[in-house]
Amino acid sequence: MQRVNPLLSWVQQVCVWRCFSLNRKRVDLGLGRRLLTYGIEGLGIRELCVNEQNPLAKGFYEHMGFECFKWTELDEQGNPYPLLYMGLTALNAKTT
Repeated sequence: MQRVNPLLSWVQQVCVWRCFSLNRKRVDLGLGRRLLTYGIEGLGIRELCVNEQNPLAKGFYEHMGFECFKWTELDEQGNPYPLLYMGLTALNAKTT
């Protein structure tokens, strides 16, 4: 019987959801960097979206080398939550 790595399963779901969030008590522990680094290096993530109303997340992704390339007034379900679509370039990657 093959064991399922719960972290890998969660990261794969992150790719589908196109976002993830950490409990504020867990910020600054390096968990976001480790998860995003795994997504970039292990799963090939090069684009993501973030709620414009979450400046901490936007700043984190910018720090990790992502740049905004698209803005939408509504989220993907049509709700009034503006989204920023961000892309990673090889020159900007900060996964180490």
